[in-house]
Amino acid sequence: MATDPFPSSAIDANRSGHLTPAQSTFYRAEAATDRRNLLFGGIAVMAFGGLILFGAITGRIPGGRMEPLLGGAALVAFGVVLGYFGGIRGSAAKATAATDGRVTSLEGPIRRERRDRRNDTSGDISPGNEYEYYLIVGDRSFTVSSDQWEAAPDDGVVRVYLLGDSDRIVNLEKTADAPPPQVPGIVRAALERAASSGDPARAGQAQALLRQVDAMSGAAGGPPTTGSEAPGGTLEQAILGQWRSDRLGIAYEFRADGSAIATSAMAGTHEQRWSMAGADRIRLDDATLDAAVAGSTLSLGEPGQMVTFTRSG
Repeated sequence: MATDPFPSSAIDANRSGHLTPAQSTFYRAEAATDRRNLLFGGIAVMAFGGLILFGAITGRIPGGRMEPLLGGAALVAFGVVLGYFGGIRGSAAKATAATDGRVTSLEGPIRRERRDRRNDTSGDISPGNEYEYYLIVGDRSFTVSSDQWEAAPDDGVVRVYLLGDSDRIVNLEKTADAPPPQVPGIVRAALERAASSGDPARAGQAQALLRQVDAMSGAAGGPPTTGSEAPGGTLEQAILGQWRSDRLGIAYEFRADGSAIATSAMAGTHEQRWSMAGADRIRLDDATLDAAVAGSTLSLGEPGQMVTFTRSG
């Protein structure tokens, strides 16, 4: 466990929703270590706060008494929270989850972040603790060790396996590569016009460039499927509701009042305006996009650059 942040030997068991015996032993031991460290840390903080209170009450701390009293009481309270809720209750919950051996999972696009702790505090930072490491999967952020951060892929779509309902990552696997780069629609439109030019040399060159664009963007090379399967057969009704692309970490909610709520891990949540621009096209803010609904699937984008969403509500 210590040498393999994401053990491939455990992946089958984790996919099935449970820990391996080795993982269960490791996380029970980790819970015991957390309990000891946090409990002793809480006791130390309470003791320091108690000394400040004693000095304030007996007059051994010079100056006014109110600030030392408040400071000492705050340290005692923080020590109680750290020792009890972190050291006792928190470690007990982790130990129970490790004993039960239950694993949950989450899938989405991954992003790595490393934050310099030296910029956030004026205190001394011990060697090896200069940075905080995070993995952002979809819209959730996980604090991880430096070993897990180094072992995680830079991009792509991953599935993380969690210890019970906690944020403790026990394993990770990459399920898809990063989405291919997308070519702006205005570039494709110019190439398509040039490909139909009366000049054979110019048309041939444009057609070759289009083939390269399709290969780069992962385009299927054919026109998108249009039409909508919905009551009345209209896109305007079929598109209403909530849609999500786990591959790209993007969600849309199309509403009947003409608003569209877009949510992504990168940009957060913002509102756009949408309207029909034809039988199989919509206008989303200033962009006009092809759109098709087939059952619980929405295809949205430009020719050769369609993104697939699944109905989520």
